[in-house]
Amino acid sequence: MRIFYQITNWKSIASFTVEGNRLKIFNDPFCPHDVGEYEWSVQDGQLSLKAINDGCAFDLRQENFSKQPWLACPANGEQAEGCAEPAVLLGETPSELPVSVTIHAGDSHYFDTPPDLYAAANDQNVPSPEGILIRYHEESIPYGTHRVLWWNGDWIEASTELAYSSIGVQLWGSGYLGWARVLFDDVEVWRGLTTALGKKHAYYGGYIEITGFEPGTHTIRVESLGFDYRPIKIAAFGFSNRPVEK
Repeated sequence: MRIFYQITNWKSIASFTVEGNRLKIFNDPFCPHDVGEYEWSVQDGQLSLKAINDGCAFDLRQENFSKQPWLACPANGEQAEGCAEPAVLLGETPSELPVSVTIHAGDSHYFDTPPDLYAAANDQNVPSPEGILIRYHEESIPYGTHRVLWWNGDWIEASTELAYSSIGVQLWGSGYLGWARVLFDDVEVWRGLTTALGKKHAYYGGYIEITGFEPGTHTIRVESLGFDYRPIKIAAFGFSNRPVEK
């Protein structure tokens, strides 16, 4: 069984068995030791799944499988409408914004001109610099100095009223990270697949930098889009009195 979700270009493959109206899924590379069981039905060429039991990725697979019907694509190689894999925009910055947004691939800690200071995403591990407040959903996951957005713990933000000219966020982690959006003062400034921001050795991500705003209180926020069951890892928020140059 192959699975393809057009909205995010997420795809996977798994083995399955069918007995009556029961479908069992196993050998999923994301959770190879879990077996999911579903009640299935097909109507108008669409497959609907009702979860009986599936613990893959802390129940996230069953949430994704059960939220919507799935188009049954032909197995003979023909591409029925909606079965083709279209080009997907891996990252997008809106064309008209009140601020400037620059996407830097890689880890900003190693840029030629890194941010003047950082606030670790997990302020329980490293307290934030004076004048910077980190907030996050209580179910987000602390991971060293980082914080992981996953499942219900789906947002984190940093606020300051200090006069910085550049504020950004470092997204950094493994190749299994998923989709997110970044907001600045409640305005969406970027959304996309976080691993598509860049790659350095075995790590993926980048630094999203905001400039061109007036002095005042500002908040930069990251939200998981929840398209699939991949997490989002936030390393830190960066603050400068000059634009960051790589």
